[in-house]
Amino acid sequence: MAATTGKLEIETEIQSPADKFFAIYKNHASLFTKVSPDLFKNTEVIRGSGKNVNSVIHIKYAWGGHDALTAMEKIESIDDENKTLIHSVFEGDIGKLYKSYRVIVKAMSKGGKNSVKWSIEYEKAHEEVPAPTTYLEFIPKLAKDFDAYVLNA
Repeated sequence: MAATTGKLEIETEIQSPADKFFAIYKNHASLFTKVSPDLFKNTEVIRGSGKNVNSVIHIKYAWGGHDALTAMEKIESIDDENKTLIHSVFEGDIGKLYKSYRVIVKAMSKGGKNSVKWSIEYEKAHEEVPAPTTYLEFIPKLAKDFDAYVLNA
C-alpha cells in the first residue's frame, strides 16, 4: 500500500537579501502576475487583504502544458522573525488531487549566502495520485522571477 501523505522540499539560492525577499514575497498575492506573468495569469483576493493571515486568494496559473489551471490559497501563518510563510492550497486543480496541500516558504541567510526553502506537505485524495513532484520544477522558476523583482525593487 502506497503512502498517501508526504513532504517534498527544495532549496533555491537567491541573490537578494533574505529579509528583503521575504518582506516582498509576503505580498505575493498582488505580485504574482507582475513578477511571473508566464506562470500566473490572474490573482484575485477573495477574503482579507491578500497580505495577512486568513486571506484567501483565487489563482489562475499555467504549468505543465496547461494554460488554465486554478487553485485557492489561504495564508495560514506569517512569521516575520523566522521569515516563514505558510499557505494552504485547495479547490481547483490541486484540490482534485490532494486532500491537503500546504506550502511553507522560508527565506534564509547563512554563511553569507541567501536561499529560500520551499516545502510542500500533501495528502493525496487517493493512492493513485502521484506525489506533486512537478511543482518542484515550478518553484525554481518562481524563485528566480521573485529574486529578480526583489533585486530591482
